[in-house]
Amino acid sequence: LAWWNADRAEYEIIPMGLDSAAMTFIIDCREETGKYIVNAVHLTRILDWNEEDKCIVEDDNGTVLGRYDWDELEAVFNQERLAQLPLR
Repeated sequence: LAWWNADRAEYEIIPMGLDSAAMTFIIDCREETGKYIVNAVHLTRILDWNEEDKCIVEDDNGTVLGRYDWDELEAVFNQERLAQLPLR
């Protein structure tokens, strides 16, 4: 996953391991002085080999947010919950 890091003015490569996937949710965006500012939340889904229908979800800081099946993800991580997580 590559993400633009405005503080460093360069692309940041976020390594993903095997059996994991990134989810990016745009929280808001705005324009300031000719630049677009995008606040987003990155979550990592890690496949749980013990329960193949579930995955472990971590926030951008590596904090485990829980173990969910694929159908639960959209309901659990709604805009209200996402707004409480670390932004990028």
